[in-house]
Amino acid sequence: MEYWEKIVLLRLNGSAAKALSIRNSRDAAKVLLKAWPVKSGKSYRRAVLSCSAAIHGRVPQDLAQWAFIVAAMEAAISYEIIDPFDSEIAAICRELLEEDGPLEEVELATDDAEEIRPLFWWPKRQVSGPSAR
Repeated sequence: MEYWEKIVLLRLNGSAAKALSIRNSRDAAKVLLKAWPVKSGKSYRRAVLSCSAAIHGRVPQDLAQWAFIVAAMEAAISYEIIDPFDSEIAAICRELLEEDGPLEEVELATDDAEEIRPLFWWPKRQVSGPSAR
């Protein structure tokens, strides 16, 4: 089963302590059929149909995911969308910053605006070729 790009954390019955991690259309369909508090409404039916179609490869996974999220909204179920890629990037950035230690203060030159640059500034590349002339 193909995973969704983004994870949906669902909190049924308003339980902040226990969240269900929905990662694909099969997980979503199971929750819709077995644990959904309100099994009526247009969005609920559309989510069930979309998840079923996505499981069988007839519609894109992201369509099923959005149908599932809209059904959660209609049922007033608390949810959160998590992007694992963004989380991974943030974790790596935190590790790199911890390794490097705190950032140093940058002394700002008041007379030359060209000298005011952040710590991560790269020098200008030399341009070569016909456009450089």
